[in-house]
Order: sequence, then structure tokens, then C-alpha cells
Amino acid sequence: MFHGREHLWGYGRSHFDTEIAAIYTWAEPLNSRFETDGPGPILATMAALEAQRPGADPEKAAEHHRYFTKLHPQISQVWPQGTEETTILRLFST
Repeated sequence: MFHGREHLWGYGRSHFDTEIAAIYTWAEPLNSRFETDGPGPILATMAALEAQRPGADPEKAAEHHRYFTKLHPQISQVWPQGTEETTILRLFST
């Protein structure tokens, strides 16, 4: 789940820039939800953040958002079979 956390924190940085405490406050509660609930709650929280505080770096925000909408659903299909990293390798090696 490390790779997903990187994207979650990256999305936070695209909105909060260098406000580390704000990024932590926003991202940390979502980390455990990502493991148990998948991307749904994260996408809803991303939409709420975008509405309240548009990203300072829209391209970076979009890049991190794409992870949860495009790549993560493919990973979710095979999640029980291994870690996220091994699944990504399997997806790209076929």
C-alpha cells in the first residue's frame, strides 16, 4: 500500500504545498481507510478538498488522482493475490 500512500500524500502536497501539518491532517486518516475500503473514500475526500481548496499544482493533483481512478481499480481485481507492488509488476509485464 506504500505506492498508494505516496499518491495520497502527493495529492495533499498539490493542495497544501509545504504545509506539512495540513497535509498530515488531511492524508493520515485516509491511509488506513485505503487499506480496508479501497479508493472510494479517498476519491470522495479528494473531491471535497478540490471544492474547498483548489490545487496549487493542478497537473500534479491530476496525476495523483489518476492513480486512484485508473491504476488502482486494476490492482483491486487481484489484490488478494499479493502486494500492490507485485501486482503492478504483473500488470506491466504482460
